[in-house]
Amino acid sequence: MDLAPCAFGVWNTAAAMHSARRALSPNSDELRRSVDNAWQDLHAVVLAAYRVLRVGPAVSLQTLAFSADVLSTLLHTPEDQLQVGDERILDVEECIRRADLEAAVSLGRNLPFDVKATMAWGALKDATSRLLLLALPRCLTLLRYICEKTQNPTVLDFCYDLSVLLDDLLLLVQGLFQRQKMVGRTSSPIANE
Repeated sequence: MDLAPCAFGVWNTAAAMHSARRALSPNSDELRRSVDNAWQDLHAVVLAAYRVLRVGPAVSLQTLAFSADVLSTLLHTPEDQLQVGDERILDVEECIRRADLEAAVSLGRNLPFDVKATMAWGALKDATSRLLLLALPRCLTLLRYICEKTQNPTVLDFCYDLSVLLDDLLLLVQGLFQRQKMVGRTSSPIANE
């Protein structure tokens, strides 16, 4: 399956979220905290998911398991309990750094992919699809909340543009996830050899 379009869309979303955290200036302190916490949460999830999609099975089993565990924990943390500098955010950043380093080493030496690593990559790819299916609707909910609370035209324009992007990305991820499930039902490791 070609995940390049999905990875590209995820990267664009993460970049937009990163820029938005500085651009948004809600009047309410409570709203500002809510936006900041949720943005940090979703940005980390989407950025990490992009890196996982990009590096593929070149990363080690240990990093795959570590990143999946961190992302799962992060996703299920309520926005109001997740602060900037939270150790779980730092864990995600460390996971990304390690994945990048390991991918570069593995690809540079042109090492063959271990069968177990490939199987683990397939499982994590499935988990990443599920993760995005959960994270993107949360971001859309946040955007609707911001639009209800602010009268700032710049903020409203940004939220509209980003919501369109996220809607498109969500449809893309849903399509990839559905195709992935269909392929899983009609193929086996023996048939693919």
